[in-house]
Amino acid sequence: MKTLRWMSVSLLALGAVACGDDSGGGSTAEWCDVAQSVENQFDDMGDAFGAEAAELEKLFGDMKKTIDDAVDAAPSEIKDAVEETADAIGAMQKELADVDYNILDIDQAAFSAIADDSQAAADKIEAFNEEECGIVASDSGDDTEETGDTLGGGGTGREQIASMLQDQLNLTEEEASCISENIDVSIAEQAGTDPTALLGVFETCGIGIERLAEIGAATGG
Repeated sequence: MKTLRWMSVSLLALGAVACGDDSGGGSTAEWCDVAQSVENQFDDMGDAFGAEAAELEKLFGDMKKTIDDAVDAAPSEIKDAVEETADAIGAMQKELADVDYNILDIDQAAFSAIADDSQAAADKIEAFNEEECGIVASDSGDDTEETGDTLGGGGTGREQIASMLQDQLNLTEEEASCISENIDVSIAEQAGTDPTALLGVFETCGIGIERLAEIGAATGG
């Protein structure tokens, strides 16, 4: 289960401009230095969406500050795109703050729409960086095909996890709802490669060995 990794693709593109300096800047040479340092800084940005709330809050706080600074450093050719990116990151930060930076509680459709609406600005900046600075944006490792429509549609991550558990494991609505309410980001990330990560949650929800055996038999496990 690659929880919300769909977000990292657009955010990596936005991250390519999320840094500046205090000099005011505005020249292409200064911008290229900024863009390269930020490209290095955000290479592993996608991992942030497996982070705990405090880490995610710090990441977005730092990102918002640096992109605001970058507006002053941006050359005129891309200044509008950098400003739009700053607005998008601010909107993402607000969405996250509204759910105390718990990624499983975010309204995925609303969050994704922010990234989608700002994608043209990100593309413009990436094109400028490649042409003027020789900087090619890092491959974000798009997981969209692997994740499919399970995550990244409407509702929250918890709601989608509950739906997936009902569809794929034949859990009852009550069981699936209990698991989704008691799961956290680290467990959700681990569950894709280590199903035993969910055992503690199963116990909390009163799903014992006999019930797990029923589930396994029903799913061919």
